[in-house]
Amino acid sequence: MLCSEMKPIELKVRLVSKFNDEFEPRFYETIPCASRWVGDDLETEIPRWTPRNPVFIDAPVGRGKSSFVYQKVLPYALSLKRNVLLISNRVALSAQQKKDVMKAIDSPLQDCLTDYGVRKTEKFGPVWVTTIHRIPALLSDPENKTWLNKLGFVVMDEAHFFTSDAQFNNGCDGLLELITTKFQHAVRIFMTGTSWDILEPLAEAELNNYRDISRVIMNSPLENRVCYRYFFEPDYSHINLNFFDNLEAMKEIIMNSQDKFLIFSDSKQRGREFVNSLPDRAMYLDADSKETPEWNSLLSNHMFDKQVLVTTAALDCGIDIIDPALKHLVILSDDRVTLLQMLGRKRLAPNEKIELYVKNVTRKHINDRYWRTRGHCRLYDRYLNADKHELSQLMNEIWNADDPMLRQLFRPGKEMLYPNKLAFFKLRKRLEFYRHLKDDGIEFEDVIRNWLDKAKTETDDDDCMAQLVDFCEQFEGIELNDVQVDSLRQRIVRALKQRGHSEPQPKRVDTLKQAALNNRLQRLELPYMIRSDAWIIEGENNDRSDTCS
Repeated sequence: MLCSEMKPIELKVRLVSKFNDEFEPRFYETIPCASRWVGDDLETEIPRWTPRNPVFIDAPVGRGKSSFVYQKVLPYALSLKRNVLLISNRVALSAQQKKDVMKAIDSPLQDCLTDYGVRKTEKFGPVWVTTIHRIPALLSDPENKTWLNKLGFVVMDEAHFFTSDAQFNNGCDGLLELITTKFQHAVRIFMTGTSWDILEPLAEAELNNYRDISRVIMNSPLENRVCYRYFFEPDYSHINLNFFDNLEAMKEIIMNSQDKFLIFSDSKQRGREFVNSLPDRAMYLDADSKETPEWNSLLSNHMFDKQVLVTTAALDCGIDIIDPALKHLVILSDDRVTLLQMLGRKRLAPNEKIELYVKNVTRKHINDRYWRTRGHCRLYDRYLNADKHELSQLMNEIWNADDPMLRQLFRPGKEMLYPNKLAFFKLRKRLEFYRHLKDDGIEFEDVIRNWLDKAKTETDDDDCMAQLVDFCEQFEGIELNDVQVDSLRQRIVRALKQRGHSEPQPKRVDTLKQAALNNRLQRLELPYMIRSDAWIIEGENNDRSDTCS
């Protein structure tokens, strides 16, 4: 048995909030796994799995989670004459699962179904493949009862979905409840490579919802119930980490390269505008592009034709790109789960490297996100403490507010308001993250390095100065726009910090004017100044008399 072979772990106890990524609920029995491939460690574990104790496979992208299900779990279940239900969170991922299942069980359907037929077919004999949003319909159909009664395993892929999608899907909490109540007679396997946000909500759902019929009859408690969490350490050695200030900064890199780029934009509008600025080089896909020839080609061929593909979070899981020409990933996100899911879309060959570019965020961005998130969380606190009259007032306030997100955070009922608990759990975690950056003086770049296990080097420090000098040389004599002004501020502040100077106005770095920035340029002993009457950089031959602190 795997866990008996593990060396004892030295435990260091300290208080960690459940909204911190390091928090692990007691419900989990975490089993460290040393193998590269999931199947190498878990094949012998399958026989000891029971419906009473769910299974959590916590392994990064590319470690063979899906292959383990097709090659090990399916044969084992079929040998016991038990059925298997595979669930995912995206139509694209579900379509790929269906093709893999047909191949694994040698289904005759694989030779006759078109791509459209694959998407519309869910039942492949003893194995069914569907999306999480189809579960209510599947459970309510009386014709499915006999098949479901013989269910041996339920596999929930991309289990982080419940919290990641909750902020724009207020039905996620209901779907998690269905998974943990309606499939209690089967072994429930949850899989993801980004588990930080879902561990606590899943533990709570399993502990609150699971009912062992034999113990209910005997009126005895459910003692010693755990979730087996098999943890595989991530490896980010293949990543070369870079930072950039805005998408415009990526243009020169793209124009001077023959490689392919995959860019995850943080908004549809920004993504389309960037594609339009690169005629004949770039293409754009998002959730509205599904069923288009470009989308279907990406699903079928696992590559795109243009040099640059710009997309949104619609592509952050379920679609794998296997293309040696794709060597650059560009990500605009400050969310750990989202960023690493996007990073995982590029499937790497052995020894293949990837250039990752992460958009830096300003202090203003952090402050804005903090106060907006804090406002939403306070609405939830008001809901929890409201009497009937106050609840009615809160309901009117929410539905009259000019904030579409509130329609996802709360659902109206008959004289009642229902909170989206999973969304608020995610928001609490985001609030803690922004507070950490805002109040503890933590740099966003250092957070990303920590996520990717990339220690800061002296070369990184040298780059701060080099990037500032490059910027000044590039834009000397040109009036800067708002985006370029913000980029200049950030470069100056980072270079100042790298040189060991303390920032005299840390709360005002996003609004520093020309005179203050010129003072900092002098402290850095750089031969540049910014004209006091305009945002224009001038070189060393200009009069420096207007600088002041």
